[in-house]
Amino acid sequence: MVRHCVLVRCRRRIGSGVRAARLGQRGGATRNHNKDSYAICLIGDTTKQQISQAAIDAIRELIAHGISSNKISAPTFQIRGHRDVKATSCPGESAYAVLSQMYPGQGGSPDEPAAIPVLKPPPYVKALRLRRPRMRGYAVKWVQAAVGATPIDGIFGPGTKKKVVAWQRANGLVADGVAGRRSWKVMFGAG
Repeated sequence: MVRHCVLVRCRRRIGSGVRAARLGQRGGATRNHNKDSYAICLIGDTTKQQISQAAIDAIRELIAHGISSNKISAPTFQIRGHRDVKATSCPGESAYAVLSQMYPGQGGSPDEPAAIPVLKPPPYVKALRLRRPRMRGYAVKWVQAAVGATPIDGIFGPGTKKKVVAWQRANGLVADGVAGRRSWKVMFGAG
């Protein structure tokens, strides 16, 4: 049995994927990338055989599930082959050639329209602000994407605060740089 890996870089992790692993399991296949990615393992040898459409669809569905359950950061995730981060031929030529088809919303066949996943921001939990240690996480990435901060790294630093202040001014809110309940409601329609 040969296994090949596809990595989804997203600041969370997964064990082997297509064969029914859970989101949140730790992987260990890629040094220095295990903390910020999920490894989705394909069973088979895609160096010698074509990857099946069923495998592509399963990966797409797994990633869509990760997005809808807030385990994968929709605005920023990337799909990479294992070979992109380690000296290996994994995931095999046929799988590597179709990585772009593994993003949710690509459609399973030419006749099937691409489904656009419904992205829901996480619920409001607490005000996000500049402090030490820096506030981090998925909610910070959503705020960064909403205010146009770069990079979208999930760390509420001085650049994010500056963008939040500008966004608050443009939206008629108190420009204090704190993404609190009121800012959250205007950004995402929920609070």
